[in-house]
Amino acid sequence: MASLRSLALRGGLLLATLGLLVGCDKSPPAVFDGPVIIIGLDTVRGDHLSIAGSDDISTPHLAALAADGVYFADCRSTSPWTGLYPYHHGFLGGNHLRLADEHVMVAEYFRDEGHPAGAFVTIGWLTHGSGMAQGYPTGKKIPDEGDGEASKQVVKRGLQFARKHAAEPFYLFLHFFDAHAPYTPPAPFDGMYYDGVKDAPGEPLVDFLKSERNQVFSADNHEKMYDWLEGVTDYNYPVRQYAAGVSYVDHMVGKLVTGLKSAGLYDKALIVLASDHGGTVVRSPVSTVDVLPTILAITGRQARAPWTAWI
Repeated sequence: MASLRSLALRGGLLLATLGLLVGCDKSPPAVFDGPVIIIGLDTVRGDHLSIAGSDDISTPHLAALAADGVYFADCRSTSPWTGLYPYHHGFLGGNHLRLADEHVMVAEYFRDEGHPAGAFVTIGWLTHGSGMAQGYPTGKKIPDEGDGEASKQVVKRGLQFARKHAAEPFYLFLHFFDAHAPYTPPAPFDGMYYDGVKDAPGEPLVDFLKSERNQVFSADNHEKMYDWLEGVTDYNYPVRQYAAGVSYVDHMVGKLVTGLKSAGLYDKALIVLASDHGGTVVRSPVSTVDVLPTILAITGRQARAPWTAWI
């Protein structure tokens, strides 16, 4: 058998890598006691990856991670960041904008056992204010100005944390937001897949997006979501810019993996990579809700609550 080192979900995307070589003539240790690293990719569609058959979008680092472990080709992103079904955790939006403290997160298992736990995230929904930073002290949002700098900080701070605690089991959650709108990746990714005229004569995209014809329109996204498209008339422009953002995220994952390898941690860690939108290949249906119990099983921990969140 190949080594289980990378676990990947698609639909949500899920990749996972485990630094254990599982040979045909021996069984893995009963309990994995190395570092656990979760990589969350916001808004990365599985069908935009080379491992899923996309031949015009460059994602070599995600492909390498999948080749080094397990890629789940049929994943339901039922609960991307909590590991719970929405009717269990109640973190739904509107008047329900906080995950209740009663839900036990993986980080809390590590913290309560005296192991380091950290997270470096780029959106407010994953911070203390939303109840999503239970178990680690580093749950503050890294400012994101849409220039790619936030993801650089995620990698830099994540690697600093990993190197500092390399001699002991630790839990680390890293979140990348660059594939999310507005689709403005930094150079040289900006425009790498677009060769049209974005402001050719025609109806401006924002006229439609801010009209009643757009059925996902809301007061919240009126100003925040569409201003970057002012003057754009070509609907293919945001499509190709989104693809460029996916390639930038792939690039940053590559930087992270390179850093883990140089620190001697890549082959020692359980690495799970997952996305909230919809790679050896596992074709049996799975769900992101499966991530938490899988981590607990591999690390020999018993669930302390009926449903346990996983970041």
